[in-house]
Amino acid sequence: MSIDWKILAKPQADGSDNKLFRQLLRNNRRIRYYRPVHHGLVKRYFNQCVACVPVGPSVDFDGLVSARRNHSNIAKAEKLLRRCWPDVHQQFGHIVHYLCPMQHRGQHQLLQSCSGCFEANYGLVYATVEHPFSLAEALVHEMAHHKLFAMGIGIESAEALVLNRPDRLYNSPVILDRKRPMTAVIHAQYSFIHILQLDVMLYEQVNTAQERRLVQNLIDYTLPKMKVGLEEIKQHVKTDHAGKQFINAFYRWAEDVIEQAEHTTQQ
Repeated sequence: MSIDWKILAKPQADGSDNKLFRQLLRNNRRIRYYRPVHHGLVKRYFNQCVACVPVGPSVDFDGLVSARRNHSNIAKAEKLLRRCWPDVHQQFGHIVHYLCPMQHRGQHQLLQSCSGCFEANYGLVYATVEHPFSLAEALVHEMAHHKLFAMGIGIESAEALVLNRPDRLYNSPVILDRKRPMTAVIHAQYSFIHILQLDVMLYEQVNTAQERRLVQNLIDYTLPKMKVGLEEIKQHVKTDHAGKQFINAFYRWAEDVIEQAEHTTQQ
């Protein structure tokens, strides 16, 4: 199977990476697709590719409860992605097919967000929906995890590309209370670079000073983490030949996004 791994490092305007992800998924034995138990689901979002599903009885997110499947912020978040980053809006419907909307049980900060996905339920994303900005971030974040899963890079270990041993631990840019396997560090960096790129694009699109301050706060939160994470990966990652192609292309994109974000913070 011939794969141009460089293409998978960042979303492509021509959709060529989506074709490669489909190709990879056909040969990925780790993936277990989510199968909804509910019938008659209507795929209303992302060009009729994504349906909302209720939370399953076996899933327990502490402090979260199910939200309405037609919550208005879902459509608002999709509209933000379509306007700010049309390539990723298109890609999301190729990668993710089910969204489980959640909300916090009690009080929470305005842009506080919680989301998740699992390699054993590929195609399903959980995300809180209280604010369209944070929901849009969560969607691209979890989509990025899906893309790494498709490449054979799990959270705790990898079948290809990354050669670091799972029992060797490194500093994560987002989980600060314990060290993580290199695969988890890459997942964190790759998914949050997607978030940072979205926020930079969103900053240019918002209409009011209040919205601009909100997005600036999001950038200020993520930017220093991405600087630290990128250096940790550069110092310690071990790859095979294909992994080197992917990671070097990802370095270039990550560095460009960080530079864009730094320019935004200086405005």
